[in-house]
Amino acid sequence: MARAAKAEPPAATKPIETGTKPSGATLEFCGLGKVTVDADDPSAARTGWSATRVRELTEQRDALMQVSMSDADINLKEDWSCTAVGENNTHMRRRAQVGELAALREQLEASGKTASELAQKHRAWMEKIRERGARDAPLQQEEAALAP
Repeated sequence: MARAAKAEPPAATKPIETGTKPSGATLEFCGLGKVTVDADDPSAARTGWSATRVRELTEQRDALMQVSMSDADINLKEDWSCTAVGENNTHMRRRAQVGELAALREQLEASGKTASELAQKHRAWMEKIRERGARDAPLQQEEAALAP
């Protein structure tokens, strides 16, 4: 009698592989996996990932987000010089060749900074945004209430 095929876990709960271009090799995919499994959530045990592994993935995601944001900063400057457009095209071409995560990992390595340094910078930036949002929320609610 043939064995039943072992069921694959949903894509969002699979560990992110390095050095390859798996389907879903995007920073968004990395974030979806993190949302699905949080180190402080009891469901983490169901995935088979340890709290340490989830924290490592969180740090990796935060570092890659910071690297990605540095790309966005370049784009926000709206520098249309030949050099700037060429650099942007090089980044995009590399992402098309190897996938978003692999290209961001290459940029992380080339940055000369550790993943921990960049992850901390990203978390500090996110905290500033949260604080600004909390500070501005009452004003936005007041403005919305006054709107016609």
